[in-house]
Amino acid sequence: MSRDSNDLLGRFKNRSINTGANLSKAPEGMPVPLTAGQKRLWFYQQAHPKSAAYNYGIRYFGEGKFNLERFRQAWEALAVEYTILRSYYPLVNNKPEIKITDEIPPLVYKDLTQEATPEEVAKKEEYALLHHNYELGQAHLCSFLVLKTGPEKYRFTFATHHILVDEWSVGGIIQNLADYYANGFKAEREIIDFRDVAWSFHQKDESRHLPYWTDYIRGAQAGSGLVPDFQRGSSPTGTGARWAFSLPTSLSKQSKKQAQELGLTLFEWCFGLFGLHLHQLGGNSDFIVASPATLRQDLALQKHWGYLIETVLYRFRFDQNKTLKELLSELSADHRKAQGKLPLPLENLVSEQQASRDLSRNPLFETMFVFNESQETPSSGKILSGLRKSHLPWKRQNLI
Repeated sequence: MSRDSNDLLGRFKNRSINTGANLSKAPEGMPVPLTAGQKRLWFYQQAHPKSAAYNYGIRYFGEGKFNLERFRQAWEALAVEYTILRSYYPLVNNKPEIKITDEIPPLVYKDLTQEATPEEVAKKEEYALLHHNYELGQAHLCSFLVLKTGPEKYRFTFATHHILVDEWSVGGIIQNLADYYANGFKAEREIIDFRDVAWSFHQKDESRHLPYWTDYIRGAQAGSGLVPDFQRGSSPTGTGARWAFSLPTSLSKQSKKQAQELGLTLFEWCFGLFGLHLHQLGGNSDFIVASPATLRQDLALQKHWGYLIETVLYRFRFDQNKTLKELLSELSADHRKAQGKLPLPLENLVSEQQASRDLSRNPLFETMFVFNESQETPSSGKILSGLRKSHLPWKRQNLI
């Protein structure tokens, strides 16, 4: 680790943190439990330790001059500043806790220019990294891989387990890393400690919204009525259908205009049409569809990276006597009300509903709708000229 990073780490240990008006500083020496979302990911990983289902990777391609030592210093500074990158989750007294190591996550550099097919070798390196079996109780749950595949040609890969970060955080990590590399970093920077975030959530009564959610989903069916193509297994296999698509720019603009005319967000417009399509295919008129939502409504959380995602339940109630506009308006009202009812006490809700438990399916919903708006690649010249982004695909694997 560089001297600058050692200095930063020393200040971290004797820090005075401004956690924001609505965040409580985690007491020194007190165990800090995982957030609700992290607990679910932690439990899943214990049940399926060989699964890479919650590994996350993003790759960038670049051409130009590259200073490895400068990049390494930027990575080290980033890891010191944001403790989530150095977090791990061991069992203490039979409960997982958030711990922070002093060690910097690995940054690996490999020169593949002497290989016969450097691009193919690079792909194998990246896929191996993405399929790494993370032990959540041990440090180094993220890493950065830099591969040189030709004269001034590089591939940059950030890989992690999702328990550390959500996709919003990854965008911030890459952008800050690019900024630190291009412009350097100030020695006096605030340490952003994720334990303060987790502690603040822990201080809130997660069951306070239980009456609302219990009443909201009462009587609704978990699915739209679609029949699976094959019998579900007793454990996840990762072979289920996944329908992902991007809207062309022209259609996106048209959809935004139509949504605005109805007083809806683009998410509400797309989500409503998706629910209508499920109703037409499955036949059920009253069912639940889930969608992930951020917990960063509080401005104090905007600067924090971490897994701050909550599963939100939406109820589709179709009535032939209602117009599409009326149905979409109801969904919009539900969506906006739900934002004030988070975090959702999912475990309490399952118990309250006395939902039948089955390892082959979620007890409350069968379909998840995920809506992402495109993030811009760090601008040209931040790391290298002509930087391009690519999400790493991974092959599905059966879980034992």
